[in-house]
Amino acid sequence: MEQEEMIAEFARVLTPDGVLVLSSPNRPMYSEVRNYRNPFHVKELDREGLERLLFDTFPAAAWFGQRLNLQSTIWALDAHDAGAELLAQSHGSGEPEASKFEVLYYLVVAAKSFASLPQHLPSLSCFTDANQAAYEQYKEYYVQAMHQRAEIADLRLRLEDAASLVSSMNSVGAQASNLGNSEGNAGIEDEARRLRSRLEFRESWWGWLRFPAMRLRVTLNRLFSGTRS
Repeated sequence: MEQEEMIAEFARVLTPDGVLVLSSPNRPMYSEVRNYRNPFHVKELDREGLERLLFDTFPAAAWFGQRLNLQSTIWALDAHDAGAELLAQSHGSGEPEASKFEVLYYLVVAAKSFASLPQHLPSLSCFTDANQAAYEQYKEYYVQAMHQRAEIADLRLRLEDAASLVSSMNSVGAQASNLGNSEGNAGIEDEARRLRSRLEFRESWWGWLRFPAMRLRVTLNRLFSGTRS
């Protein structure tokens, strides 16, 4: 009821040749598909509901769709001789399709008579900022994500290597406790010192710098050995 009262008030204050420009979210795409609820929206409409709301008071209307694509894009929905074409491609594959871009907001230019509607409305309008701030921010976040992914992969390799060293040292300790001769203990102590040295090297700044290259070399050696065999 409040929406009807609002439209009636718009009609009351407009002159006979006045124009109403109204934006309204397209409920199916805005809320249902995205499973999103805007707490400031009391009642959202689809196109059919918005047409019913406007028709009695504003029977003349030009309809546009709007959404954001690193810029605000507005395109004519009902123009048969549009001078621009909107193409959309799904998931980076297949042929781009015309007029398949889903509407997130309806933008309606409405009047009490068709004679009052502007005669030369654009079929496509894109608004963005000159510095492309949103795109530049996206690139910055993308680079950060790539660096973090590389760091996570390197830390996982370090963790696997450290776990392997700890397992080897535990095995050496177990062998030492089971052997009683001094010659065997001396060999085990040498192995323990070697493993401790490897672990200390991993934790040193030089080890941190060389570790990725060392892992790559070991991996390549394994691959070539498997190819020769």
